[in-house]
Amino acid sequence: MKEHPLSESHDDYCGTSYASNLLDLSVGTVQALVEKNELVAWKTQGGHRRISLASIRKYQLQHKLPSTPSMNPHRGLTRILIIDDDEPTRLMLKASFEQWGMAVDALLYDSAVDALLDLTSWKPHVILTDLRMPHMNGFEFLKSLSKHGLYRDIAVVAMSGLSHDEVIAEGGLPDGVQYMRKPVDMEWLRGFLDAVLILQKINQRPL
Repeated sequence: MKEHPLSESHDDYCGTSYASNLLDLSVGTVQALVEKNELVAWKTQGGHRRISLASIRKYQLQHKLPSTPSMNPHRGLTRILIIDDDEPTRLMLKASFEQWGMAVDALLYDSAVDALLDLTSWKPHVILTDLRMPHMNGFEFLKSLSKHGLYRDIAVVAMSGLSHDEVIAEGGLPDGVQYMRKPVDMEWLRGFLDAVLILQKINQRPL
């Protein structure tokens, strides 16, 4: 993998997980493409891989792949970021959104670190995050998120099997974060997302 300077804006690159969603490939396949220099990438000082969106577009053209809608952040869908290290939970949530017929684009992450790094690239409207995860847990993620410039425009739901008292003992949640105890109450979540969509229309926030 060739090293490239971090000279591009946040909108010009993404993480490996986001790239795998854009290309509809596994993370391992994307990493292999980077190693073969078919995708332009570099690493941050913290050791996290960044991939050029321009090189992803070029790869799609070269291999006659359809341009991914997720690369256009203003295409009229509500963008939902799901962060949970439990794959069945991630897939269940995404499948439910599809079953409900919502105009939603869901991006799935098993790592809060990767999700935080890709936050500016994708600009989600809604974030659903677990609290108990390895490396960076949900409490740490939400603390970092609350300091982000996009935070005030994002509807955030924290999910966990922890009781409210246990959440408070861990330091609590930032103002504005909704808490939903697992197992996920899908009817509540559906109502919450419906309310988010209505408020977005009222406030005329671009999707």
